[in-house]
Amino acid sequence: MKKLLLICLMSLFGNQFIKAQSLVAGDIAFIGFQQDSPDGFTFITLTDINAGEVIYFTDHSWSSTDNAWHNNTGDAHYAWTVPASGVPIGTIVSVTESSTDILTPSLGTMIKQGGGSFSIVQSGDVLIAYQSTSGAQSTVANTTFLAAIYTDDNFAHNTGCDGIQGWFNSSGSCASDSTYPSTGSNASGIPNGLTNGVNAMHLYPSGVFETDSENDNGRYTGTLDGDAATIRAAINDRTNWEMEDTLPFDITATYFNSNTIVNVTSSTLGIVENNFSNKLQIYPNPASSAIQVSGINEGKKAYAIYNALGAKLKNGTIQENNTINIQNLSNGIYFLMFENGNSLKFIKE
Repeated sequence: MKKLLLICLMSLFGNQFIKAQSLVAGDIAFIGFQQDSPDGFTFITLTDINAGEVIYFTDHSWSSTDNAWHNNTGDAHYAWTVPASGVPIGTIVSVTESSTDILTPSLGTMIKQGGGSFSIVQSGDVLIAYQSTSGAQSTVANTTFLAAIYTDDNFAHNTGCDGIQGWFNSSGSCASDSTYPSTGSNASGIPNGLTNGVNAMHLYPSGVFETDSENDNGRYTGTLDGDAATIRAAINDRTNWEMEDTLPFDITATYFNSNTIVNVTSSTLGIVENNFSNKLQIYPNPASSAIQVSGINEGKKAYAIYNALGAKLKNGTIQENNTINIQNLSNGIYFLMFENGNSLKFIKE
């Protein structure tokens, strides 16, 4: 009986563990960083992320030569856990160092793993997001890298040290250079499985002058309205970023949501998402008691609401004020589908 119980528990927790480690490179992207006090960063989800998923964030640099984290203990790793409601595609999360080595996200929870400290400018000049099957600072075999940005220009160790993608290359003539940092301080190779300009970005590659580089703050200024692949490519194009060295930018989730049309769509789900004209939107989103649809035509007022598993939970006709009551729905991700088969995604919290 005990053996059967153990097998059942292993099966239960094993399935949950697999579910919580299901993302691939490019499923999130960094859209802001701040090295002036307080340190922080911002990222956007480019796919739906289920409740309980864990993503690790760190400023610990990576050795692309050794396929391992650089040998230093000064950098911290943090585990961000998705809230019980899940996180839909197009969600912006800002993270602020609210006190020394305490990172506070605008959504979900973030807990420091082990030792080290968080300091982007002093400890690696890199931000890396990854998932792991064995916890923080995992080996390359147990790690799926999701996104990264590199803010160092390799100025002090330029000769032979810039790889093909502009990231640090600790092999060849660079390895014997007296300026080569053996612990990887302020120099990072591109993590395995990531490609510069696709799902990672070096902000200051060769050709960018020292006087124009290593600014303390950066913010993405391009579009956040469109399909995930297009937005991912735009985010990882350094020409779509603005940089500032003295005064920090506003990189909060509130800033991006208030100043940018955030409407990320994906073609990977069975339900066709958000493919009306840009005038049709749901707000507020997330919502707690009711959602309102703007830009809707008279002929599209018959609707149904489905959960993420495709089960219909509610149907009706949108009233004159274009408002739908969602108080009876549990927290989670839903699709508002109209009679022509198109849908809009929203989150109930």
